[in-house]
Amino acid sequence: QICDECVLKRDHHCVFSGCCIGYKNFRFYYGLLLYVGIGGFYATVLNQFFVWEALGGFSWITVANHLLPFPFWLFGRISFPVMVYTFIAIVDLCGFLFGVSLLYYHSKLMINNQTTYEKNKGITQYSLGHWKANVVENLGPNWVAAILLSPLVSSPLPRNGIDFPTIKENSLNSSKSK
Repeated sequence: QICDECVLKRDHHCVFSGCCIGYKNFRFYYGLLLYVGIGGFYATVLNQFFVWEALGGFSWITVANHLLPFPFWLFGRISFPVMVYTFIAIVDLCGFLFGVSLLYYHSKLMINNQTTYEKNKGITQYSLGHWKANVVENLGPNWVAAILLSPLVSSPLPRNGIDFPTIKENSLNSSKSK
């Protein structure tokens, strides 16, 4: 609807990447969320050390300065550059928390093999019964290397993007192969 394109196993339209997330690009989107979380954590920790030093160390008044930098600057308690540093640290913390929240949400969807639409409608028939099978279904067999090492690692998806087994079909196939 937003992109005016047809996407296999569409999950949602991502305003940050400007495209729909679906079957072919979910792995890259998930990697983006993971690295936003890692980078956000790293930047947040480093910024906190810098801001605490700029505020004069850790105390109750500097915690208040950190939470409300604009009023403290307005009343002359901190300088303008320190207010800017503190504001940037707050924005960084919010970005980290937002990225980690999205990572958590999409991790839950992935281990249940659901899209956002299916989650909202209570559709659970495409879960393959085990989290690892669901992860392979979404990220491919080399998912650890493809997510942690490089998006260029080959990890072909096991399906054609149109036909997906239900939990019933999966349990029938696994009992036949025994």
